[in-house]
This record gives sequence, structure tokens and C-alpha cells, in this order.
Amino acid sequence: MKAYVGMDIPPKTIQYLNDNVSRPEFKYFAVPFANAMYNPTGVPLTADATLPGGDEPYDLIVMQSVFTHFNPQDFVALLHVLRRHSASDARLFFTCFIDNDMESDFLDSVPDKPLLMAYYKESFIRRMLGCAGWTPLALYAPSNQMQHQFACTPLPDIEHAVQYFGPCDFGQWESGRRERYV
Repeated sequence: MKAYVGMDIPPKTIQYLNDNVSRPEFKYFAVPFANAMYNPTGVPLTADATLPGGDEPYDLIVMQSVFTHFNPQDFVALLHVLRRHSASDARLFFTCFIDNDMESDFLDSVPDKPLLMAYYKESFIRRMLGCAGWTPLALYAPSNQMQHQFACTPLPDIEHAVQYFGPCDFGQWESGRRERYV
């Protein structure tokens, strides 16, 4: 392994890792992005945001319990950011809550705790992946220890993806609303 980069919102977690993991190829960074549950006063996450840690493209991206706390705009924005930071043959693995029986594409299931558990329809996740330049390789069923898991790879031609899937405008989401984003 040439390098390992870890990112999270809580600065104390990042400080602990930087103070206690002394391998030079391991680097940890706090991200400033807003999230209704973890960082309500952070900066908005946009498709043109940059990640800390330099310009070296990532070969493998693993996100456990990240999109499970994201609204649709932040979900697709981060997919765009990760696509820009990925090697052409990269792999993206992430967990998510999927409920194909719900009426809407997205559901913030605990209104008094915004984004504690964000549910999506599988087809909606696939649309967001496609318009952000990713193609799913596999979707794994949840287990008693893990949510659904997607494995993805970058699409070779992001411009073609946008033409095929359309613009990545998934509306506005209002914190605390249970129904579909508006």
C-alpha cells in the first residue's frame, strides 16, 4: 500500500488518529462539510468541493455509514467529488439503506433526528450514480452487521453519462421532513 487517507467530520477523531498512528503512509483529515446530524454549521457540500489530502487519485474508496446519513443533494454532490478524485480504474464501495417499497425516492426516517437513517430506492441511487459518472458493479444484500452495499467503478466518459442520465438536479431537501424531497 502506497498511501491510506482517512476522512471524517469529528476533529477529535482525526486528532486522535494523527497523534496515535505513526505510519508515514497513513494520513487523516477532517472534512468541513455540513450535515444535519453531524455538522449542522459546516460548509455546504457541492459537486465542485475539494477533498483534503492532495491531488493524487484514489484507487479504492470505502464509505461505511456515510450515505446512510446524507440527503439526496449531498449524496450526489459527494459522488461527483469522489469521481473527480478517482483513478480511472478505481473502485467505490459504500453502504446505504434501501427500501424499494416506500412511496418516495428518499426518506429521512427519523424526523426529530434529521439524517439519523436516510433511506433510498435502489433505482434512485442508480440514477445518482450514473449522472455523477459511476456505474454499479454489484449490489450486495444487507446482513445482520451491514446495510446494503454497492460496488462501483467510474464511467469512462462523464460527459456521456450526463447526456444519458440528465442533469444531476435532485431538488431541495428540507431537514425534518419525512416525505419526498421538494
